[in-house]
Amino acid sequence: MIRKQLIFPLLKEICQEQGIPFIEEPSRGMFGVMVFENGRKFFVKDVNLNLNYASSIRITKNKALTSYFLEEFGYNVPQYTIVYSEEKCKKYNLSDTFEKGIEFAKKVGYPIILKLNDSSQGRGIYKIYDEKELGDVAKDIFQKSNTFQIQKFYGYNDYRVVILGGKVLSAYQRIPLYVIGDGINSIKQLLKLKQEEYIASGRDTIIEIDNDIIENLSRVGFNIETKLCKGEKCILRNVSNLSAGGECLDLTNKIHRDYVNLCIDIARDFNLNLCGIDIMCNNLCESMDDYILLELNSSPGLDNYAFCGEKQEKYVKELYQEVVLFIKNKLCEGGE
Repeated sequence: MIRKQLIFPLLKEICQEQGIPFIEEPSRGMFGVMVFENGRKFFVKDVNLNLNYASSIRITKNKALTSYFLEEFGYNVPQYTIVYSEEKCKKYNLSDTFEKGIEFAKKVGYPIILKLNDSSQGRGIYKIYDEKELGDVAKDIFQKSNTFQIQKFYGYNDYRVVILGGKVLSAYQRIPLYVIGDGINSIKQLLKLKQEEYIASGRDTIIEIDNDIIENLSRVGFNIETKLCKGEKCILRNVSNLSAGGECLDLTNKIHRDYVNLCIDIARDFNLNLCGIDIMCNNLCESMDDYILLELNSSPGLDNYAFCGEKQEKYVKELYQEVVLFIKNKLCEGGE
């Protein structure tokens, strides 16, 4: 399986196979440049590929701005509100206070989702069940940040669609970390077995029994020593990001045309050549009904299939071959 730190060598390998000179800065092993026959050069930094406009990247890194423009363009986004710290509200004369956030949470109903405005990879995302918990989490956040977003919770399935050059490069369902009981082992032991499976498959995700897992178990009357019945499934996290222990189910060849068109339009509207679109809906493989766009990622990793064992190295390499070919054809031979 491919580990994240091996994607850079994979790009070098692909360039070598395609006869594209690749110059690597030797001290870090993560910066390089592709040199094409016409003299054009294209720089890369590890898995961060320089395929998008800087202004578009800045927008997608700010969850509030992303939600605002998605909504302005007519797409479905979660009901949300922005909350600023007391200091920031006073400094800039803003009305988006924590008290306003409390009123919003009461209006849409608990549970709610709280997100740091610049969080990524599942970090800084909380599922909040009551006002006291909201206050406790907000107090902790305001010690490190002055902005967060509160969203209405939606119980749909979670998907990621990756667009490259106006086409779907990959699509998959993201499934939160879970264990399935065997009637013998405790949840703690089942997690240890799952960690061993990840390591054996080459996946470098570390599963930590943190407060998120403990609190989720507590809400359903379990703890880490609970022994689940054989076949009983227990969801352990609120986020489904692969970096948080989640798994994925490949749907690249099954995604419905409605969602293909939707995601292509979104990438076009945000001027993104390469874009990961996080979308919630009932079923990505059926005609579009209700959906919610969570956020956009301007530098999505393409190695998730290798991480979760859904695809082997060959498939991941094929994805990056498509990226290199796009760079060569669109940006270096006749494109921008």
